[in-house]
Amino acid sequence: MKALLTACAGMLLIGAVGASDLNAQRVSVQINKGNKQVEVNAGRGAEVRITREQPKPSGHYVTVKEKVWHPGHYKTVTERVWVPEEHKIVIERVYVPAETITVRERRVDHCGNVYFVNVCKTIPAHYKNVERCVVIPGHFCEVRKQVWVEGHYDIIEKQVWVEHNKPGNGHGHVRH
Repeated sequence: MKALLTACAGMLLIGAVGASDLNAQRVSVQINKGNKQVEVNAGRGAEVRITREQPKPSGHYVTVKEKVWHPGHYKTVTERVWVPEEHKIVIERVYVPAETITVRERRVDHCGNVYFVNVCKTIPAHYKNVERCVVIPGHFCEVRKQVWVEGHYDIIEKQVWVEHNKPGNGHGHVRH
């Protein structure tokens, strides 16, 4: 109640000093006593605010070990595996461009005499299959697989707040 009266007195004091100057500027008064605070703002949007700080809890954190059960489950693991060198036969389609070749042909004239003539022949462009032996060098490869992990217990540590001066077993109240 005293804080409210003090705030009102501050407002009246500010009003008495110069109400004409309050429109142009903002005036703020703060009064602190213990865990109480009174703040008076005058000017545009004048307000009175009374706040009381909450008492800080007394206590401390304690490290507690806890046993936790993890049920069995499948887990995906990645392993590096060596793959040895490999020889593969690969069939490739190869483009063969057109070409002109000279061929000797056997001919017979009207009297039955045999003679040979050079003839130019054109082989049209085409594709043909060619087999090649390819060597793939040895290398590491990553393989993913599912592995069963048995259920097990783990001991974990966690921080727990312990309050002082609480009724109970004399050790305080534990809050998780």
